[in-house]
Amino acid sequence: MHAEIIQIPPENNVGFSLIDVPNPKAGEDISTHFDPRHHALMINGGYFNPDFSPTGHCKIDNRVIRPGVSPSLSGFVAIDGDGRLSLLAATDDPAPFPTVLQNGPYLIDPGGGIGIHSRTGKRAARTAIGRLTDDTLVILVTEPIELYDLAREAKRDFPTMERLLNLDGGPSTALKTPEREIRNTAPVRNYLAKAMPPGAD
Repeated sequence: MHAEIIQIPPENNVGFSLIDVPNPKAGEDISTHFDPRHHALMINGGYFNPDFSPTGHCKIDNRVIRPGVSPSLSGFVAIDGDGRLSLLAATDDPAPFPTVLQNGPYLIDPGGGIGIHSRTGKRAARTAIGRLTDDTLVILVTEPIELYDLAREAKRDFPTMERLLNLDGGPSTALKTPEREIRNTAPVRNYLAKAMPPGAD
């Protein structure tokens, strides 16, 4: 798989937040919002409409950005009050979480089965976040690939992948750490960030 891959063990699943950019400016990208003094990791977030309103349900620190739930998106990135990230299915209740971002589709469905069953012919750079059976989080930022192929390659490379949720992709695809950078080629509505651990330089 041609991808940047970041694994986050369960004990490091803390410090996540969602950065909202309601009025992005031309030329902005992930580097505009990444602060190396505070951020260990940042990726692009969820889908948005031409007016930059979120496509799916979006809530940040209990402030509802977009109410309702989109029937076309099959999962949620949910962050609790301690900054711990969970991946919820469409049937789960996201209400208890102060921060929620709806996304989809699930490339690997909750339970571990492949979630994409046909090709579309659409190749694009992808951003996805998954969970292994030991609760390790896996972030994938790929070169252009079909979702069909990404689902199968992810399951091949991570046989214990229990679920893998697709985030926005194409020109939105972005990753930033102190060591790695993939810049989105168009402004996006939000970014998923992980804080630098306490005491880190």
